[in-house]
Amino acid sequence: MNNKNYSDQFIKLSDILNMLSISRKTWFEWIKDGHAPEPVKFGPKTFRWHEKDIKEYINKNHHLDDNKEY
Repeated sequence: MNNKNYSDQFIKLSDILNMLSISRKTWFEWIKDGHAPEPVKFGPKTFRWHEKDIKEYINKNHHLDDNKEY
């Protein structure tokens, strides 16, 4: 039985970039501009995003396919 909370799930940058079909540069520009969720730092070069934040971000933004829900 898996007792993890939904909020404990994290997603990697490569997965986000694949979902959105964008470049790393674009994603970090969106974060800098305040349009995308901030990452959680796990180490000096390791970042992850809360899965629920990414799903909410994808589902509320108009630049994505409206028929697709994550």
